[in-house]
Amino acid sequence: AKPNLEFQRATSETSIFRAHVDRCPQGTVPIRRTRKEDLIRAKYLPLPTEPISNGEHAHEYFTGIVHQHHGETFHGAIANISIWKPRTNAKQYSLAEICLRSGQRSYTRIHVGWMVNPILYDSFAPVRNFIYWTADNGKTTGCWNTLCPGFVQVDAHVTPDQPFTVTSTFEGAVVEMQYHVYLSKKKWWYVVQGVTIGYWPAELFPLFGDIGVERIYYGGHSKDDGEGHPPPMGSGYFPNEKYNHAAYFTQMQYKNKFGALLDLNSKWTTDVIGCQKNYDMDYYGFIKEGGRRHTLQYGGPGGSC
Repeated sequence: AKPNLEFQRATSETSIFRAHVDRCPQGTVPIRRTRKEDLIRAKYLPLPTEPISNGEHAHEYFTGIVHQHHGETFHGAIANISIWKPRTNAKQYSLAEICLRSGQRSYTRIHVGWMVNPILYDSFAPVRNFIYWTADNGKTTGCWNTLCPGFVQVDAHVTPDQPFTVTSTFEGAVVEMQYHVYLSKKKWWYVVQGVTIGYWPAELFPLFGDIGVERIYYGGHSKDDGEGHPPPMGSGYFPNEKYNHAAYFTQMQYKNKFGALLDLNSKWTTDVIGCQKNYDMDYYGFIKEGGRRHTLQYGGPGGSC
């Protein structure tokens, strides 16, 4: 049976972002000052991997779905994602993401979403948007956010790692944001809740240019403390068909090579669950009611794997 989920959407305004600066003068954009401490933290933060079939890889865990089909390539992805604040310690991170990937071993990848990441942002870090990119699986290219050249900021107010002022409340109000990455005119654009934050020049990703995106991941992603103890993922609760209990993705769609925005093909999806005793997911497929379309719930309390 289809779950009877009643979702409350966030407004299209950017007021739920915490603004560190006033809107920049016309023709200028905010540039986050990269401190020495930021680079040191990033150096010791493992580069995010990408989900494999069992959902686990070198102290990282994935719980969601992979969308791919032999011979098909994609030029973008979009979803509405509920925003939560899972508790992490100083050696863990927990995030929700859309990941676009192509290649074999030397992967080209773009990750976007929200995260709690005290490794990168010191302890008690707020929930933030994030981006990550690489053209060779992190060997020589790519970085988190704007810690290296590549991403071009265009919005005069919202940065790629903007913190949130509010997050979802268990059994209360749910905050939801729309994340969108797509190719247009030789640029990979990044849009959050209708705000075009910036783009990656297509020449950064020659493999995407040659073959497009081969697979898309929608779901949660966590890193443990190095000793097999991962943090909560999503809201920290298992999927139970209640919108304000477990974290979710709705309106999951992709762009084909012609630029058309299409619903996921359920026959092309594969479930991914890492550390099954502590995380779970439920892909409900297409839900017509409330315009939710293709819907996924994911997450769990973490603990010991």
